[in-house]
Amino acid sequence: MNPYPSRTAAAAPSRLAALLESVPAGVRGPLLISIASFRPNATLESSFAVGEVRAAFAEYWESRFNRAVPVTALRLALDPPIPVRTAIEFSKFAIARDAAHIDVYLSTLVEYLAGANQVERRLF
Repeated sequence: MNPYPSRTAAAAPSRLAALLESVPAGVRGPLLISIASFRPNATLESSFAVGEVRAAFAEYWESRFNRAVPVTALRLALDPPIPVRTAIEFSKFAIARDAAHIDVYLSTLVEYLAGANQVERRLF
């Protein structure tokens, strides 16, 4: 099975995918967990370092779902220990070879997180 889902050549990668492409592959998943959880960073310097990527994640989410990022729900969903399935979704970014493939995995990730969000809302 091909681990790289197909994507139309006509679509340009998202700004978020382009930013993540510049990050070492092994760091993309942990970086995305940090970004998507919207937890405060330990230092001001680290906040500035991830700020642009965090803003790009919010833009990606808002353009995808036409609503604001559910920050509180994502913080709760990504509070350690995270479920194995969630960890797997984030770890896929280590095998993405370019921005187009990162975009495919981003699509899957935000759909998964949005779905997990809906389940949590129904439980509480």
